[in-house]
Amino acid sequence: MRACLLLSMFLLTGCHSVRLPAYSEAEELQFRADEAKELTSPRGDLAQVHSGLMENIISVGSGSANSVPLKNWNGPSLALSLHDTDIVVDRAAGNALLDNKLLMAGQSLPLSQLANQWITNGNISLRIHKEGNGAWLQAFDAKSEPLQSFHPLNYYAPSEQYRIAAEWVPLPKGYNLTYHRTNGGNDLAANAPGYVQFALDGKHHRLYATTYPDMLFVVFRDLTSKTETYPAARYLEIRYDSRAFDPAHPFNAAKSTKLMLDFNQAVNPACAYNPNTHCPIAPPENRLPVAIPAGEKRYHDE
Repeated sequence: MRACLLLSMFLLTGCHSVRLPAYSEAEELQFRADEAKELTSPRGDLAQVHSGLMENIISVGSGSANSVPLKNWNGPSLALSLHDTDIVVDRAAGNALLDNKLLMAGQSLPLSQLANQWITNGNISLRIHKEGNGAWLQAFDAKSEPLQSFHPLNYYAPSEQYRIAAEWVPLPKGYNLTYHRTNGGNDLAANAPGYVQFALDGKHHRLYATTYPDMLFVVFRDLTSKTETYPAARYLEIRYDSRAFDPAHPFNAAKSTKLMLDFNQAVNPACAYNPNTHCPIAPPENRLPVAIPAGEKRYHDE
C-alpha cells in the first residue's frame, strides 16, 4: 500500500490523511464575542441564582420561607413535588407559565419533556430535568446582580502557538475522576473515556476529558492559574462539529482521533463570575506543569 503523506496541514490516522483547519484569528475573535453573548443571556451563567436537587415538595417564591427563595419572584409561591417520573404542581402561583401557558394546580409535568421547557415568572426562568433517580432544578434571574454588573471579559492576545496538534486516546475501561466543586458544591464523580495528548515546550502532556453528546469537556489548570487565570480551573469545550476536527474523520470516543487543541478558547467556569454557581475544580491529573498564556484571564481582580 502506498505510504501516506504528511503535509503541513495534515496528520495521519493509519493510512488516512486527516485535514485539520488552519489557525484563524477571526475565529478566535468570534469565539470571544459568542462567549460574552452566551454569558449575558437572561438564562446564562451570570443569571443563575439557584441550582440543586429537588427533594420531595419544594416551594419557589420570594422570601426565606420558601425552599427556593428568589428575590425577584412575583406574587404567590409555586409548590412542586416529585412523583417518580413526573413533577406535580401542588400549588399554582397564579402568574407562573410553562412555555407561555398558565400552570394549573394538580397539573402533572413529565420530566422527559421538562428538560426542553421553561417555567417563567416575570424575570425568573426555571428549568427542571431528570438527574439520576431524582430531578434537578435551576433558576435564572434576568435581573441578577452578576448580570447587572457585568463588565468586558479579559483575554490574552490570540496566538497560533497555542492551537496545538493533539490526539484523542481512548481508554477501554475509562479513567475515574473526582471533581471537587467551588462554593460548597458536592463532589462529582466522572469517568473519562480517554485523554487528549499533546506536546508543548518539548514535553508531552495529557488531559483527561469527559464526553457529552456534542463535545469533549476538559477541566484543567496550568502555571498561569497561580497569577493570571482563574485559580480553580479553566475549561475547554471541544465541540465535535467545530474546527477542532476534520469533518471527514469525526470524533469517535472509542477510536484514536486527531484534533486541534485550542487553548485560545480556554474559558472561566461560571463560578468565576457568579457565586450562586458550583463548578468542578481541576483534578490533580489535569494540572499542567507548564504555563499556557492563552484564552481567558481572571474576571475579577484578585
